[in-house]
Amino acid sequence: MTRLHIAVDAHWLTCQPQTGVATYLRGLLEEWVQFENGPDLDLVVPFLPDANCAESILRHPRVRLVHPNRPFNPVASYRAQVWWQEWMIPALIRKSRPDVYLSPFHLTPQFPRSVKVVTTIHDLCFFEEKRWSMGWTVHGAQLWSACLRAARLICVSKFTFDQLAQWSPRFAKKAEVVSNGMRSQMMAMDEAKQKLQRLCPALELGEYLLWIGSPVERKNVELLFDVFAAHQQAFPRHRFVLVAPADTHERLRVSGKARGISETLHLLSGLDALDCRALYRCALALVFPSQCEGFGYPTLEAMFQGCPAFSLQGTAMHELVQGLLPVAESPKADAFISLVRQIAALSDTEREQLSGALSARASVYSARRMAEQTLDVLQTVTAT
Repeated sequence: MTRLHIAVDAHWLTCQPQTGVATYLRGLLEEWVQFENGPDLDLVVPFLPDANCAESILRHPRVRLVHPNRPFNPVASYRAQVWWQEWMIPALIRKSRPDVYLSPFHLTPQFPRSVKVVTTIHDLCFFEEKRWSMGWTVHGAQLWSACLRAARLICVSKFTFDQLAQWSPRFAKKAEVVSNGMRSQMMAMDEAKQKLQRLCPALELGEYLLWIGSPVERKNVELLFDVFAAHQQAFPRHRFVLVAPADTHERLRVSGKARGISETLHLLSGLDALDCRALYRCALALVFPSQCEGFGYPTLEAMFQGCPAFSLQGTAMHELVQGLLPVAESPKADAFISLVRQIAALSDTEREQLSGALSARASVYSARRMAEQTLDVLQTVTAT
C-alpha cells in the first residue's frame, strides 16, 4: 500500500510553539508518526528548528523538513505572514510535491493549483474585533481565500462549524467536524501534591481557583478577576493561580491589586505539561470565562485531571462539559460564583465521582481519534 505523502505548514512549531494551533499540530504529528502505515510527512518550516522543537517528531524517518535557503520570520508582521503564505509556501510545496497539503490554520496558499488542499478552521473569533480593524480585515480575507481554495475544511468543534455555517452556508458544505483531541491521563494525587508543593508551597489541595492562557481581550480576564475577588469574600483562605506569559504578569498584578487580592494571587509561567496537570488535579476549579474559543484546550486539560471547568454558555467549551457541569448563563461574576460554590459544597465522595466522570468524558477527545479522522479526510480528498 502506497503511503500518503502530506506536506503541512509547520511554522507554528518553530515560531509560535505555545499557541493552540501548535498544540493541535503537534497532536496530529505525534500520532501519525506512530501509525504502522502512517503518512510520509514534509514539514514546511521557515528555518531549521533547534533541537528542543518537537524532537520526537523531527527525528522520525518518515519526517522531512522543507525550508527556504534563507531563514525567514513569518510572524514578524501581517505583511510577512502574507509573504510566507502566498509566496514562500507555494515554492516549498513545489519542492515537496505532496499528494495533499494540510493547512493547520486559515493561512492557505492559493498556489500551486495542482496540489489538493485541506484547511483546518479553529475559530472565527476575529470577527468580534472592531469592524475593518487590521485583524478583522486580514483574518477575514485569509479565511475567505482559505475556504475558496480548500477541497475540504475541517472544523475543530461543532461550535466552529456553526459559526462557519452562519457566516457562509456555501463554504460550510465542504466542511466537517473533527473535534480536537490530546494525549493525557489523570495524574496520581500523591504525585500531583508533590509537584504542587514544589511549584508553590502556599497552595493547598482544593483551596485555589485556576486559570491558564494568554490574557488577550476575548479571554475576559477582567471578569476573571471579578470572580476571584467575589470568591475571596466567601473563602478568604483560598488563593488564585494564573499561568500566563511572563511579559503579561505586571498587567495582571495591577488587576489583582485593584481588586484587593494581591496577597492571594500567584502568577506562574514557563511550566511544562506535568506541572500544569498537577495544578489542574489539585485545584478547586478552573474558571475560564472566555467569550469566544474554537475549542477550549484548558477545559479539556482540566477535565482529564478531574478538575471542574466553568465557562460561558454558548461557547465551544459547553460541548465538552454538557451533561456533567452547568455553564455560566451570563458574563457576570455572580454567575460563575454560584457554580464554584456548588463545587465547594460537594462531599469528598461526590467530588471523586464528578472527577471520574469528567476524566472519562475527556478520554473521548483523544489525539489518536483526531489523527485518524483527519487522515481519513486527507485520504478522501486525494482519492477524488
